[in-house]
Amino acid sequence: MRTYLRILVLVLALCLLAWAPAQGAKCRAMYGDGPTRLTVATGSPGELGLLKALADGFLAEHSGASICWIKAGSGASLRLLKKKQVDVVMAHAPAAEKKAVAQGW
Repeated sequence: MRTYLRILVLVLALCLLAWAPAQGAKCRAMYGDGPTRLTVATGSPGELGLLKALADGFLAEHSGASICWIKAGSGASLRLLKKKQVDVVMAHAPAAEKKAVAQGW
């Protein structure tokens, strides 16, 4: 019985983790302070500084913009895009990315 309870708790925890980003996605970091806001969902590129480097270059030419980074893995990022909760994603799921482009997400 304890094994089943542990499995149930694990499954519930994983479901909550998968559900959380789409429900109240908040900016993990903000770059720039312009009124035109772009929202980007990604995981590792944000953590490793790539997103900040790209944002700095973009904002140097577009001073009226700001970029909100929402931390989410590839699957969660693409779900946010499909629900129109973000403007851009950086993912590493080629088949899912092609589907998103083909379907006009």
